[in-house]
Amino acid sequence: MRARPRGDYAVCPECGEKNPPGASFCGGCRLDLEKWFGASGGKRVLAGRYRLEEEIGRGGMRVVYRGFDEKLEMAVAIKLVPPELAKNRTTVAALKREAHTGIALAHPNIARLQTIDEADGEAFLVMEFVEWRTLESMVEEQGKLGEGDAVRVG
Repeated sequence: MRARPRGDYAVCPECGEKNPPGASFCGGCRLDLEKWFGASGGKRVLAGRYRLEEEIGRGGMRVVYRGFDEKLEMAVAIKLVPPELAKNRTTVAALKREAHTGIALAHPNIARLQTIDEADGEAFLVMEFVEWRTLESMVEEQGKLGEGDAVRVG
């Protein structure tokens, strides 16, 4: 599921429904698509600065996007609490704890946290974007990993 228009339809970031171009609301869940996609080339912009490019991960309480910081002109990762969970104080408190923990960590294998912010009632973290490959894609490309590669990957 990608949070952007694709071809001749727009995929809803909440329910995955394919909506016709120019639709104001999702036909599946009634999400306000104009608010979501905004006027930035069909891509949503948070806090007037962080453009959501593509969903790259999803967990129980967060969705992670490859994004672009329009002010610093650089790729970023944006961890966003979905709107239905952003109203929950416990969820937002957990995101803030994650931010405080992340800011204290410095390690080559941990993406650096840049900021925590809120926009339109949604809380999000902005982190350095790190190009990566999945273990599955590595095995597809190379076949079985050698001992050294397996140890390096962890």
